[in-house]
Amino acid sequence: QAGRSTGMSLANMEAVLELGWRTASKKGVPLNDDILAESFELVRHGEKKDWGRDYLERVARHEAGHAYLCHAAGKTPAYLTIVARGDHGGYMEYSAEERSPLQTRDQLLGRMRIALGGRAAEIIYYGAQNGLSSGASGDLQQATSIARAMICSYGMDNVFGLAVLSQEEATKGPLAEKIIQRIAAIIKEEMAATIEALTKARPRLDALVERLLEKNKLDSAEIKELLS
Repeated sequence: QAGRSTGMSLANMEAVLELGWRTASKKGVPLNDDILAESFELVRHGEKKDWGRDYLERVARHEAGHAYLCHAAGKTPAYLTIVARGDHGGYMEYSAEERSPLQTRDQLLGRMRIALGGRAAEIIYYGAQNGLSSGASGDLQQATSIARAMICSYGMDNVFGLAVLSQEEATKGPLAEKIIQRIAAIIKEEMAATIEALTKARPRLDALVERLLEKNKLDSAEIKELLS
């Protein structure tokens, strides 16, 4: 769990170890990776919640979409889980890395596709209408933020060109409506590309979903094995 502890306070890491030792002691077994992983999740996100098999299956498909796009971009996730805790139903954790302060247009589009991967996977499995769920809310916010920055801050859009626009101009000025329409167009285009990529990779996506439903959580090595 060392790689996943990046950014945690010493107090939280101590709490994870203490909980792990107590759990191992109660079970009468040595402290192992499984116990530490569960302790890590309990400290960070709280107790498990059971929302049923249909929910688990949908979350597995959603998270598998994120994970595949992340792996395809050369950044295999550190951790993937469909166990509901706290205010989330499952999540993908990125591998610890130093992100360069400079990112190209292609890299930003890659981040957008990773964000859209969950909604895209749901559409593939459930169809254009039933594939729309509230689970993609945060992902769509992230995709929107990236598209807005590309247009307003980075001069990366062929419609708006090199002009840099302030927050006021982007949200309240006369160009605001055009910017919203352009953001929507970029996200629509990237969503189509994301759905196409996941459709082509359906066998590997299915394998990842099946293993997630079997184990509920996967580490980086297991994800890499399934997707490589």
